[in-house]
Amino acid sequence: CGPADVDDALVALLDLIRDAVGQPIKITSGTRCIDYNKASSGAKQSFHLPRDGISYAADFQLGSMSKNTKERILHLYLLADKFSLSESLDTGLIAYPTWIHLDTRGMLDWAPYRSFKRFPWSNF
Repeated sequence: CGPADVDDALVALLDLIRDAVGQPIKITSGTRCIDYNKASSGAKQSFHLPRDGISYAADFQLGSMSKNTKERILHLYLLADKFSLSESLDTGLIAYPTWIHLDTRGMLDWAPYRSFKRFPWSNF
């Protein structure tokens, strides 16, 4: 893959979220090369793929898997949305069953995006 820098705004958002929950967060997917992105069924235009040597996306969860309940994932999602708005950033934000996708797509002039399609609402 080769090295890529991470967007400063993305790092700042992740730091704000970590500070708000008061515990480590775990990045489960960051920068991806094209081959790895394809192998992991990533979108062809994934924000995990570096653009001009900069990565704009991270998938994350709480540091301990046992703490990644649906309620806590939803809490992470709401914190990411809150801090994106407070920092005036157009972000992509997707809730999955055990992690959150966050990207700073606005840095690339893409419109903000929010999705809960893959979040398991049943048994809430």
